[in-house]
Amino acid sequence: MFELHKNYGLHVHLVTNRWIDVNVARELAFMAGWGRIHVMRIPPERASYLAKYLSKERPECLKGWRMWAGFGDWDWTKVKDVVFDSLFCRIYRACKEAFSWTGNKNFRDRLRLVQWLEIRTITQGWKEGLGPSDKPYWMCCAAELLGEGAAVEAPF
Repeated sequence: MFELHKNYGLHVHLVTNRWIDVNVARELAFMAGWGRIHVMRIPPERASYLAKYLSKERPECLKGWRMWAGFGDWDWTKVKDVVFDSLFCRIYRACKEAFSWTGNKNFRDRLRLVQWLEIRTITQGWKEGLGPSDKPYWMCCAAELLGEGAAVEAPF
């Protein structure tokens, strides 16, 4: 994953799904023409570390460039296959399925809805991805999901 570092130029984050001997990593870096490398293990619970770099705004000079690429002699991970698991993500996926969300239209409204449903799930004791009385979201009306005096509008 490529990042433009303000002091050092192009900065590369190499993330693999397997252990690589540090000397092999250094050899790969040398063969690719990279400079100094720093090797560290990222525990699975720090997947958000990867998401941080994937979601950064691209500098103008990197527009149109691939920021993610596979290499080596193993199965590559595709961006679409990276799944971050949390209550928020599970509710988002349930909403996406229930309301047939596609594309980025009304994305911010969707996020506000999911944040609100996450709060309602916790405070009302709902099961994950379900509304009141364990009804799937698609079976609930907006008033059931949003409640009285909701701070959001339903984008569905």
